[in-house]
Amino acid sequence: ADTCTQSQTLTQSETIKKLRELRMVERISVVLLWIPWNTISHLDSQNSNLLLFLRDRVKKSHIETYIHGWRTLSGNDSKRLSFECKLKRKSALAKKHFSNSNVDVNILPREIGVALSDAYADWDIDLQSHDMEVHLYAGDLGFLTCLPLLKQRISSRTWKLQAGLHSSVAWALARTLDIQPGEVVLDPMCGKGIPLLEAALGWPYGIFFGCDRSSTQLSIAAVNAIRAGVGVSSGSVVEFWACSSGIDGGIPLANASVDKVVADLPFGKQFGSVVENEQLYPRILCELARVVKQGGKCVFLTSSANEIIVRAALAQVRRGGGNGKAEASSCGDAWDVELRYSFLLFSKMKARIYVLRRTQNTPPPILVACLRCSEALAALRGHAEANATKWKQISSAKCEHDAQNIRKSELHWDHDKPTLFVHKLGGGGCNRLPWDDGRSWEIQWRLSRPSLDVVK
Repeated sequence: ADTCTQSQTLTQSETIKKLRELRMVERISVVLLWIPWNTISHLDSQNSNLLLFLRDRVKKSHIETYIHGWRTLSGNDSKRLSFECKLKRKSALAKKHFSNSNVDVNILPREIGVALSDAYADWDIDLQSHDMEVHLYAGDLGFLTCLPLLKQRISSRTWKLQAGLHSSVAWALARTLDIQPGEVVLDPMCGKGIPLLEAALGWPYGIFFGCDRSSTQLSIAAVNAIRAGVGVSSGSVVEFWACSSGIDGGIPLANASVDKVVADLPFGKQFGSVVENEQLYPRILCELARVVKQGGKCVFLTSSANEIIVRAALAQVRRGGGNGKAEASSCGDAWDVELRYSFLLFSKMKARIYVLRRTQNTPPPILVACLRCSEALAALRGHAEANATKWKQISSAKCEHDAQNIRKSELHWDHDKPTLFVHKLGGGGCNRLPWDDGRSWEIQWRLSRPSLDVVK
C-alpha cells in the first residue's frame, strides 16, 4: 500500500501490472487514515469527543486523492459513487480503548460512513448494492481506514464455509496428480470438497466428481464450490453425489471412466476409527479400481497409523513363509504403488501420501478383498509380535554367547509366527514429491495462484 500513496504513481500501467502479479498477498488496500491509539489517549471519557475526533480526521484525510487510482483499476468513472463501510477486525486492545471512551466499537461503520457522506457530496451510503467498500480495522496498532483495491480470488480462507484440510496440502495432492485438460477427476470421500475444489481451481477445464455418504458434508461442499467460483463459468464441471464408495457399484460411474483420483481418506480420528479403516480402505481401493482406467493415477492422504492397513491391502503375500509362492495382494494387484511420501501434517501429525497407478488386473469382489486384508493384517501383527518377543529375549541374554544361541535357535517365539508373509510396498519412499522445489508448500501454492482481481 505504501507504493500507492500517490495517484500519479498508482495510475501508471506498469505499476498496476506489477501489483496484480503479486501472489503471496491476499489483498492490497490503500491506507486512507491511520490513527495510533496514543493520539486519542488525551480525550476524556465523553464518547462525543472521540466520535467528533474520528469524523474530523476522516474529513481531512484527502480520500479523493486515492479514488482516482481506484477508478483506474475498476473502470468506474461515474460521477456519483455508492459505498459501504465494514468493520473487518476488532482486537481486544481496540475494544479496551473504545470502552474507555464509552464508545461501542460496532457503531464505527455507521459513524465513519456518515462522515464520508457528509465530506463528499457525490458519495452515497448503500448497504445493498454499492460500487466500493471502505474497510475499518480496529487492531492493536491503531484505527485504520482502508480502501480495498485488489484481492486474490483463490484464498486460503474466503471460500471455505468451515475449516478443513489446509489449501496448500490439498493443492499438493492435486499437483501430484498432474491433471490434464478434459480429464475426469474423482474424490470418493470428498467431505467438504476441499481437495477436489483446489484441483478445480488450479487445473480448470476438467470434469470433477465428488462422492460422500453425508448429506451435511455434501451441502457444505456445494456451498464451497459456489464461493470458490468453480463450475461451468470457470471452464470446468463440478458435481457432488450422495453415494457410498465402499460397496460394489457404489460410485455411480461406468467401469474405466475415471482418469485421476484424489482423496483425503479418513484418519480414524474425526471420522470413524483405525479399526473401521481396516475394512474401509480395501473396500474403497477395490471400488476405485473398477471405475479408474488402466494407467489411471490415484493420490491419497492418510496418517501413519493406517500405514499397516495400506500395506495389507496393496502388498503381495507369500504362504508358507518368505520362500513360498507369491500371491496377489488383497486388492488383486489392481494397483501399483509408485511412491510413498512421509511428512508432518499441521507440524505434529505423521502423515503419508501414496501415489498409485492402475494396472490391467481385475480386483476381486469387495468382501473377498476385506477377508484377504484381515488375514494380511493378522500376519503383519503376528510377525511384529514374534519379533518383539525375540528381541526382548536377546536383550535380556546374560552374555553375547547366549544371545547368539537365541538368534540361531527356534524357540517358542518362532513357533507361533504366522505362515503368511506380507511383502513390503513397492515404489519406495521419497524425500520430496516430484514437483517439489524445496520451498514450503504454502509458498509454492501461493505462487501458483492467478493474478489479483480488482475489488468491485
